[in-house]
Amino acid sequence: MQIRKNVLLKNYSGYKIGGPADFFCEPKSKKELLTALKFSINKNIPIYVLGGGFNVLISDSGFRGLVIKPKINSLVIKNNNIIVGAGVDLGRAIRASLKSGLIGLEEFSGIPGTIGGALYMNIHYYQALLSNFVEWIECVDDKLNLYTVNAKNKNWKYEFSQIQANKLIVIRACFKLKKVGSEEKWKTIGKSDEIIRTRFYKYPKEPSAGSVFQNIDTKKFYGAPAISAAHYIDRLGMKGTRIGGAEISGRHANMIINRGGATAKDVIALASLIKKRVRSKFGIEFKPEVQFVGFKKNPF
Repeated sequence: MQIRKNVLLKNYSGYKIGGPADFFCEPKSKKELLTALKFSINKNIPIYVLGGGFNVLISDSGFRGLVIKPKINSLVIKNNNIIVGAGVDLGRAIRASLKSGLIGLEEFSGIPGTIGGALYMNIHYYQALLSNFVEWIECVDDKLNLYTVNAKNKNWKYEFSQIQANKLIVIRACFKLKKVGSEEKWKTIGKSDEIIRTRFYKYPKEPSAGSVFQNIDTKKFYGAPAISAAHYIDRLGMKGTRIGGAEISGRHANMIINRGGATAKDVIALASLIKKRVRSKFGIEFKPEVQFVGFKKNPF
């Protein structure tokens, strides 16, 4: 495994924004991941683990340390379980499970990113949370301690996971799904295709990191807020508002897109404007859904 220097992170970002990382590597196995962690310990430098580059905003100055982008792409199906490496594309895992007649993960069809990143964020789609299907997760911390965790824990909730809570790094994970017959299998494949089509028309095609802010409301269903953050931004008529190269998407009000040449500074200014107007109009304090890379503190 090669550990490269001064790698431009915008090439690994959904926003296509971000400066260089001092060091960067893509471990393809558990052994290589542990080697990368040993490198960071010996150098006494911080690490950041990057998944598909979505749900993150990377500083224009980059990251002073080691960025690890796992490429552990193993995928095995055993009985009702699918066991996948942290670097496996979420869509690949969904297609493989459906091909084997295992249903459950189809709710997340069309969501970009890797298994590791999806578990870190505990991704959701309406009432479905990824943690609902977790059997176990093999993890390691930045001190090389190995753990096996599950989702039967209070630290798994909307937009939050036990992985986040304990600052763990996913190596691989096992999802327990439901085995069905041929008829229900093909119905579910059709449902997955329809979810992907819906997302295709609902979400922007321009570079974006996904939703900027967490949903927030007192009414809840299945652990997720009932009214989206986009609802409040829509009511303010802010779609199309632009600062520099960053613009609020005309398709989805809770997504900021890169119209070309956008910087992290542009995104921060636009997100801060949204927060200010929502607070003034509705008395609501938005919380960011995106994770921040290379910043000393939450920039908005």
